[in-house]
Amino acid sequence: MRRVFLPVFGVFLFMLSALNARADGDRVSFLHDITISADDDVQDTVCFLCSIRVEGPVHKDAVAFLGSIRADAPIEGDVVVFLGNISLGPEAHIGQDCVVFLGSVHQHENGQVGKDLVEFPLGLILIPIALLIFLVWLIRSLVRRSYGPYPMPPPPPMR
Repeated sequence: MRRVFLPVFGVFLFMLSALNARADGDRVSFLHDITISADDDVQDTVCFLCSIRVEGPVHKDAVAFLGSIRADAPIEGDVVVFLGNISLGPEAHIGQDCVVFLGSVHQHENGQVGKDLVEFPLGLILIPIALLIFLVWLIRSLVRRSYGPYPMPPPPPMR
């Protein structure tokens, strides 16, 4: 266990050391929110455990894991959010597809998403889990009911 802990801890520290990364107009961030101002020229944005605030145009894709996206400017590519929400202002427009897993999309008006809008709400996952828990509880209670207590204790063993 100790041999595995140190390399995993080292990788985690390495990830934290690269909190903000940029490459040719791309923005990647771990644990720190990304804000794109109107003056920025941004291609792709990726955010892990944080949120993205779009005030200027994004020329390609925007992805947020365990965070949200708030857009007040156009995003020309795809938008993907895992465990978060997308909020589109009046000037925002998504050029391609929009996918939200375990979250929701708040649009100012219809037609702000260029192609497909796919939402997997939290209830879609919670309802089958609740149904499974109920079935396990029901089966367990029916099985326990058939094993009633003894009407009287068994007699002592004979010598």
